[in-house]
Amino acid sequence: MSTAASEIARAYAEHDQRIALGRIRVGCILAMILLPMGTIVDLFHYDQQVRTFLPIRLAGAAVMLPLMQFVQTAPGRKLYRELAVVLALIPAASMAWIISLVRQGDAPASSPYYAGLNLVLLAVGLVLQWDWKQSVAAVLGVLALYFAATWRSVPGHVGMFTNNLWFLLLTGVIVVIGNHVQSRLRFREFESRFQLEQSQRELEVSNKRLRELDELKGRFFANISHELRTPLTVVLGNLEALREHPAFTDPALRERLESMHSNGMRLLKLINDLLDLVRLDAGQLKLHPVPLDPHGFLQGLLNSVRRFAEDRGLRLHCEIKPDLTHIHADPDKLEKVFLNLLFNSIKFTPAGGSVCIRAGRDDGMARFEVIDTGAGIAPEHLPFLFSRFWQADTSAQRKFQGAGIGLALVKELVHAHGGTVHAESKVGKGTTMIVRLPLGPPKGQVVSEPAPTPAPPVTTGAPDAPGGDGKDPWISALYRRAELHASITPLRETLRPWAPPEGGSKPRVLIADDEPDMLRFLRMQLEHDYQIVEAVDGEQAVALAKQILPDVILCDMMMPEKDGLQVCRELRDTHTTRAIPVLMLTAR
Repeated sequence: MSTAASEIARAYAEHDQRIALGRIRVGCILAMILLPMGTIVDLFHYDQQVRTFLPIRLAGAAVMLPLMQFVQTAPGRKLYRELAVVLALIPAASMAWIISLVRQGDAPASSPYYAGLNLVLLAVGLVLQWDWKQSVAAVLGVLALYFAATWRSVPGHVGMFTNNLWFLLLTGVIVVIGNHVQSRLRFREFESRFQLEQSQRELEVSNKRLRELDELKGRFFANISHELRTPLTVVLGNLEALREHPAFTDPALRERLESMHSNGMRLLKLINDLLDLVRLDAGQLKLHPVPLDPHGFLQGLLNSVRRFAEDRGLRLHCEIKPDLTHIHADPDKLEKVFLNLLFNSIKFTPAGGSVCIRAGRDDGMARFEVIDTGAGIAPEHLPFLFSRFWQADTSAQRKFQGAGIGLALVKELVHAHGGTVHAESKVGKGTTMIVRLPLGPPKGQVVSEPAPTPAPPVTTGAPDAPGGDGKDPWISALYRRAELHASITPLRETLRPWAPPEGGSKPRVLIADDEPDMLRFLRMQLEHDYQIVEAVDGEQAVALAKQILPDVILCDMMMPEKDGLQVCRELRDTHTTRAIPVLMLTAR
């Protein structure tokens, strides 16, 4: 027997013992009541022998008292199976004794009181719910008692004796089979219930462990993000000071500074988003709702993102219905919500398209819609759109980069305000993000003084070194600039027109990478010693390699259109490019 099976059998034995002890007590009480009540039947059938039968009935009932006491002791609990059979045999012995004394008009072998033995088997067996071993023992015991009570009178009443014995046997067979079937059913039911409870306990343990791991993960993210943000703030402070310094006029040096600053702001925004998610999970992110003018608030946001939209050739406009005059919300958190939605729309909308934000009242709530004419979202992806770290395209050829945090943060912040957010989309037609917010302040929040509407992005220089803990004005301004730093590749950075290189002895290097900053960095590192040709995706890399036959190719692993491995395979399948060395670059 396996360990699991033995564990179930042991648990069932304990369960069966506990139930059986209670049933024995019930059986004793029934026997104490019903045995004396049989005197009523005696009055009708054997009225002359009532005085003889009554003491027997009372004696049988009296024996039940010590049996009830004994079953509550430690030895009695161990012998519960045997006591269950004894409980049936006591009233059966009383009835057999009465049958053996029958004289008035009947012989023991022809007495109708054999039906009392049938009743004992059925009633006590039903109450005690024996297993098959107990049932066989009880049936054999009852048959032995009946035979002992009637064997002397059988010669003169063979027919009645045979009839009575036959029905006793049939009753016994029914009791044995029925109790055996019921016993198996009870065990299977207990086994299923035991396994279910065990699974629930295991799930509770696993769930507790997962919660602990989730808390550990949250604390880790919070700690590591804080430790990253502090030195990064110092680095960005010094970079901003260097950008404004008059001594740094060299274009190449300024290009390096701009690249460092841009990627630093990109990293700072990612860290801030992670910290906000961790605080939301821990219930530590506090809202500071104030009355907001929707028109001024949304117009300020559009002014902040307009340059990104214009760079990609998109039309940007706002429609606000007159019935929406105010809302109560945390301006910083609400700004984060709509900036994420607007930047997503700008990123996924091709040149010539449009992005519109609409606002109005709907069923007692403020309704905001961010509508674009982009590529749209497949229906099977919509349920996962606001899940953390989820992305529709996780392949190495994906066109748009991202960490899968923005929309998850949008959902959490909107829910913190007591609102809802969902998406409606058709592939090839565009997407509409719908945010519904209560007009009043979030439940349990205290409204502060009105806040000014967001201003355009801050462009003033930074002091020599940052200070404070996030409440410092310069720190706050830095974090807001990071929020407005979208990871959207400018349209001009995605175009790399190629011209035939001028003559020279420098080796020719083809660099393929879809990240403009990485492409710029590699070019600046190599352009003094090599002729540089740039490609911004895998398809362009293959075409340029076949056209110019470079001496070596630096190729990113993850690129849109074709990833690095596919580029390498196609070059190896072409005779003219087969021998070109390929160096793969990857951050994974």
